[in-house]
Amino acid sequence: MRSLFGWSPIGEVRIVPSLKQVAVSDRRRSLTAAAAIGGAPDVGRQIDVREVSSMDAINTRVEQARQLAEDAGERREDAVACAEIGRYCPACVMAGASVEAALLAQMYVFEPELRARSFLADKDTSPSTLNFDRLIQMAIKMEWLPSVMAQLPNDRITEALGGKVGDAVRFIQYMRNVTGHPGKRVGEVPWLEIGKVETDLMLGIADAVFEHLYKALEELESVDTA
Repeated sequence: MRSLFGWSPIGEVRIVPSLKQVAVSDRRRSLTAAAAIGGAPDVGRQIDVREVSSMDAINTRVEQARQLAEDAGERREDAVACAEIGRYCPACVMAGASVEAALLAQMYVFEPELRARSFLADKDTSPSTLNFDRLIQMAIKMEWLPSVMAQLPNDRITEALGGKVGDAVRFIQYMRNVTGHPGKRVGEVPWLEIGKVETDLMLGIADAVFEHLYKALEELESVDTA
């Protein structure tokens, strides 16, 4: 069954595939990303020192990505469990948390590319410094989440549901914020009622986000094994 705007939960979702090849492919991907923006070999050497200086650092980042992927899956399960008993506000909060965790996991996997393309600045000591808004911006820039709309003001946020997944994810961000912060809700949308329709929308968009992130990781693994 399709829900409003075509977003509906799809049931089984895939957060991330195996990350066993991430560490061994790190240096090659860093240099490839540097070359793609015309920075090789100097930028390649810089990335080599900054990002791939030791296997310990690589393995730490891989483990952080794994942990976040597990968190994303658990938060999605929490959202579904809450929705099933009619606890829609916590379901929305957990759906938002699942998407944020999945996006952050993706940032850890692709950190070399993000730095090579200057999407992560020197002041961003790790992807963990990124808030939900910047995570969405990065995902759109990296073309993991297609987007056809400029960022909308909060009073027009429902229009994002008519766009691509990179637009609709803004609805998740906003609903997570207003359900998780009582002051924001009473100050901006005191009339808002959170029910099954809104929760299904969030879960549907979340599942679409997971599918797009998974596709990007599958493409990465196919390149690594070619």
